[in-house]
Amino acid sequence: MKDRLEQFIDDNRDSFDSFIPPAADKILGKSPKSRRFDFNRRIWMKNFARAASVLLIFGLSYMFHEYIDRQQDSKIAERKMNDIYEQLPELKEAENYYSSMVSNRLEEVKPFLAKNPGISEAINFDLTELDSVYASLKNDLKDNVANDQIIEAMIQNYRLKLRILEELLAEIKQENNVEDEKSNVNI
Repeated sequence: MKDRLEQFIDDNRDSFDSFIPPAADKILGKSPKSRRFDFNRRIWMKNFARAASVLLIFGLSYMFHEYIDRQQDSKIAERKMNDIYEQLPELKEAENYYSSMVSNRLEEVKPFLAKNPGISEAINFDLTELDSVYASLKNDLKDNVANDQIIEAMIQNYRLKLRILEELLAEIKQENNVEDEKSNVNI
């Protein structure tokens, strides 16, 4: 008999939990309507929690798949560029040469750019634009490896960066020479 009673209680636990004896209503100061509201509110909160957890799971799985897809796309792009570099080793050489030249010129110009934030912003904007053009050219090259015009445009892009930095460096040197002459005259 005890097993059947325990089974009955386990099967009907929700209805037992929602039942509050009428005497308890008077003690707690609740009406039967508010008790029904509490029960409905509890059911609504359970359903809301379930829906929120389902949405959270779907959202996290979507973000995970997007992350994996981006990783795969970047690996494919890297493999394509490595294939291009294998087919055109002179492109990798030119890229390394010009990028080192650009970074050397940038190092020379950095002290001047630190003193002149307006010029620094303009130079950074120009170099960023050239970088975006270069990225576009690189994507075009992935589609058509044997296109000499794209390779030449990529090299011209680096040369343009170098020319901008060298002109700035020449102006800096010219300003320094003028300031040196003025200081020599004042002495």
